[in-house]
Amino acid sequence: MDYCFVGTSEKPEVEGKPQSKSIELDGSIAEMIRAECREIIAETVKNAFAPVVEMELISKKEFLNEYEVESLFSIPVATLRTDRCRNRGPRYIKYGQKVLYPKKEVADHYLTSLVKIRK
Repeated sequence: MDYCFVGTSEKPEVEGKPQSKSIELDGSIAEMIRAECREIIAETVKNAFAPVVEMELISKKEFLNEYEVESLFSIPVATLRTDRCRNRGPRYIKYGQKVLYPKKEVADHYLTSLVKIRK
């Protein structure tokens, strides 16, 4: 048998440590609880690390769509679209309706916009 320890509102102390009551659980119930806990933990970890995994995958790409450029460089999609219409901004590849930016071109274009600070 497995045991589940449940804290009580009135915790008697033995040698200065609060005690818990133990409830005897059937093996199948205990296994169901363990499986549910594993699922909850796995989902929580997956959700917590999803943005990190996404950024890592984007950073390894050579060509980025406008949403990936926005995520990686913090340049709004609207700014990229406006710059394309006005023939400025980073160079891009257009294939049908798909627009791709070489990652190096985006970085180089915005690095040329750096402002030098006087000392």
